[in-house]
Amino acid sequence: MLHPRGVLAMFIVSLSITCSAFGATYLVPEDRVLIQRADAIVIAAAAESYTRLTPGGIVVTVNRLRIEEVLKGPYNAGTELSLVERGGVFPGHASMFPGAPRYGAGHRYLIFTDLNRDGEAITWGMSIGQFELTRDDAGRRLATHVSGDLAGFDHNLEPYTDRARDEAGFISWIRGILSRTVDPEPHYFVDAIRPERATRPWVGAPAFTGSSYLFAPGGQKFRWANPNATFVTAGSQPSLNGPAAVATAIGQWDAEPNSNVNYQLGAQNDAATGGLTTADGRNAVLFNDPNNELPAGIGGLGGISSASSTYAYEGGSVFQPNEVDVVINSTAEFPSGTAIQSCLNSIVTHEIGHTLGLRHADKDPSNTMNCTAPLDCSGGAIMTSITQCTFNGRLQPWDQAAISTVYGSGPPACTPPSINTQPSGTTIPAGQTAMLGVVAAGTAPLTYQWFIGNPPSGTPIGGATNSFVNVSPATTTTYFVRVTGQCGSPIDSDAATVTVNAPACPAVAVSAPAATPNAQGGVNLSVSASGGSGFTFTWFEGPVSGMGTPIGTGNPFAVTPVATTGYWVRAQNNCGNTANSAVITVSPQTAGCPVVSVGAPMVLVSGGGFVLSTMASGGTGFTFAWFQGATPGAGTLIGTQSNVFVSPAGPTKYSVRVTNNCNNSGVSPVITINPSQSCTPPAINAVSATPPAIVAGQTSVLSVNATGTDLSIQWFSGSVENTALIPNGTSSTITVMPMTTTTYFAGVMSGCGAAPVFSSGVTVSVSPSIQCVPPAITTPPSIQTIVAGASAQLSVGATGSEPLHFQWFEGPNGDTSKPVGTDSATFVSAPLKSPARYWVHITNDCGSADTDAVQVNVEAGRFRAVRPR
Repeated sequence: MLHPRGVLAMFIVSLSITCSAFGATYLVPEDRVLIQRADAIVIAAAAESYTRLTPGGIVVTVNRLRIEEVLKGPYNAGTELSLVERGGVFPGHASMFPGAPRYGAGHRYLIFTDLNRDGEAITWGMSIGQFELTRDDAGRRLATHVSGDLAGFDHNLEPYTDRARDEAGFISWIRGILSRTVDPEPHYFVDAIRPERATRPWVGAPAFTGSSYLFAPGGQKFRWANPNATFVTAGSQPSLNGPAAVATAIGQWDAEPNSNVNYQLGAQNDAATGGLTTADGRNAVLFNDPNNELPAGIGGLGGISSASSTYAYEGGSVFQPNEVDVVINSTAEFPSGTAIQSCLNSIVTHEIGHTLGLRHADKDPSNTMNCTAPLDCSGGAIMTSITQCTFNGRLQPWDQAAISTVYGSGPPACTPPSINTQPSGTTIPAGQTAMLGVVAAGTAPLTYQWFIGNPPSGTPIGGATNSFVNVSPATTTTYFVRVTGQCGSPIDSDAATVTVNAPACPAVAVSAPAATPNAQGGVNLSVSASGGSGFTFTWFEGPVSGMGTPIGTGNPFAVTPVATTGYWVRAQNNCGNTANSAVITVSPQTAGCPVVSVGAPMVLVSGGGFVLSTMASGGTGFTFAWFQGATPGAGTLIGTQSNVFVSPAGPTKYSVRVTNNCNNSGVSPVITINPSQSCTPPAINAVSATPPAIVAGQTSVLSVNATGTDLSIQWFSGSVENTALIPNGTSSTITVMPMTTTTYFAGVMSGCGAAPVFSSGVTVSVSPSIQCVPPAITTPPSIQTIVAGASAQLSVGATGSEPLHFQWFEGPNGDTSKPVGTDSATFVSAPLKSPARYWVHITNDCGSADTDAVQVNVEAGRFRAVRPR
């Protein structure tokens, strides 16, 4: 048997080795969901591990464990369990999958298992299902994720906060969940007193060189010598636009002016099925996990799937990629109702960053420790270990510095801070909240401090250290913000006054803007408002509501953007109160040329054959291209009129591509005509909307029950006389999210020549949404002095839409490495022997706020002499 060190040595010196490196985006379920989804749950002790090569040329590590106890599943105590995990080194080969669990001989674990597509046992969700059974410094027996700080999203798509679990309490709760004899609310989380981690600085090039930004699993780094690659896409992500997410990602990495990255997006290629298991010579992004190769709990996995040679770089050697791939998991693995496009954009951009060899911004190159000086570190980047949906796929300053350093001349020279958009005053009723914001430029990171008063002097607002602030003054008050950069002098904004009206003036509510293409090649933006009367509407251009440049008044309001642009409106009632709408993003394509929607082809028997026709919407001057073939919009061209006559000899597939007057096109679903089968005309049994009444921003499910031969379905909005096709509305059940009360109906067509039928209309009633107020800190925690051995009790006062959530941290403001406390506005520390600092991160459904770190001083106890009697 080859000693592991021998394998590693062979891995390092071989130049013809095959290598892979991947980064994972975790979607961490609730513990009770993990219990339900796991095939088995066992307590086991690790014995040994070895590597082997799969038939597809991928290295896996086989971990052999001795089962001590079975909580769920087909195993028996006293038997052996073999877990097959991705990655490892093997003579002539290596595969690297950061996040793949490893088991240390002699260590005990609580393990949730799953099966891979070959029927082999694996750890559920890579590292998600692995808990080591150990003790903390206080001697308590705990179950903890081996990494100690598993990074990802929770079931609400919020950043996941990893916490230790009391071993006995967690195991007892698992038994209770399985037997349905326990309260499903977990009560076993504890704040572990963790031992200090050994200092293991990464030994490599000095910080801020290209090497310092590269991913180095197992010490091996990967970098393109000439970063040119063309990506194809395969499959689709239900209800989301996968190719658009890839285009966003590639555009972001290519756009950095100080690098020479040249990634390109090629055509759809559903034959590119190699994915992460087979090197097929294609750089591909596979959607909806077509090969079933990703474990549960992983949103996406991507990186360098093949590298066969090394070259010299910055005094060391790096592997030259041959093939890079990304796989996005099935939509079922995304938390219900939250698989939104902005998250997909961020996940794909993050994984494409790994194909360029970049490490996580908040981890060291080995991906095993948090990032510390002298490395360049950031908690706000696309490449952080928690991919942030709010970035919508856009690179942040750390990402730009990394890519320009690795593949170019480095980031530009330092630019002093400047203010592009000043905060804008507003008017609110007494007791309401206003948001003030500023858009600043300059070399990042920039820091912010808001003040009450007029520049350059004022009273600082505790915790107001973001580019925006939520304020609730009792009387009319003036504010400004001071922006500090990496060079030059800090700069103060203009003053912004928040005018407070008497409570008699009603609060204003404004709907989300709607965009309707107009005849001039632009769009008309419109909203509805309530709360008072005599409304005036002022429109702004800007990416964030409450921040931007005023561009005009009126409702509706016409715009013609030359680039993708965000817009929002401020509505003011007759007594002076205002409210800001959400942002709507309008692209030139949206403005100048509508998207074409094409319904499923309709079939009518005619003269020994069939006549095919379709319905389309989106623009005017339609042209048609009918195709015979299995791929929508492709195959043998058979006609260019609005309808076409066909006389197939046997089962044959057809589709149509419709193009409007400004060259946008849409493709119908494929239908099959079988002239030899008997034909049952379509009939609609029932149509429904569930629920029939929603609040703006919620969804309703439309369903139609129909019978007939070879049915195809197309949903419409409006009325039978005035129809609008619903894009992708071709299933018997679809989900809609109307912003106003809307009527829908379904058309059902048969593939064997019977006349189509249309359902009656179902109406979804929409009520205005309740405006969410982000958190604002009213009373920050105060400095305390306690006696050694006592506990400190801190509290914070905050306002905002309920529910508010509180996460306390030990350390300086912004340091999230030591979460403490519970979800409460009050925190009681452990007994303290030395000074400590604490701060709290407050969140709700529409924002967050952070306090400054507050000092807890510790004094030695005073002793009083007692005279013996």
